[in-house]
Amino acid sequence: MKKTLTLSLLGWLLLGSLFSQHFYKSTKLFASDRALGDNLGSTVAIDGNYAIAGASLQDTDASGMNTLSQAGAAYIYERDMNGQWQQVQKIVPSNRLSNDRFGFTVDIEGDIAIV
Repeated sequence: MKKTLTLSLLGWLLLGSLFSQHFYKSTKLFASDRALGDNLGSTVAIDGNYAIAGASLQDTDASGMNTLSQAGAAYIYERDMNGQWQQVQKIVPSNRLSNDRFGFTVDIEGDIAIV
């Protein structure tokens, strides 16, 4: 009985490894206006060729001006035909305030992003 149980478990482990997904790091992404302590990437979501990354401690608005401490931001990236990710947009709320920490949680599905 013990040998059968051991062989069954071993079989399931081998079968599981055949169908498991293997992940690897292919690209390190940066924000175009990155700064030390922005917290970029503490939350990330990917759907198809689009990714969103939160930077809840980011200080500047979409133009890189109007500094507000820890107002936060989110960045949209698109994967091109060569598999390379490129930043396509920085998102900040129009009514941002210091310590809002916009980008603390993000999600994306199709062309809809939630921050």
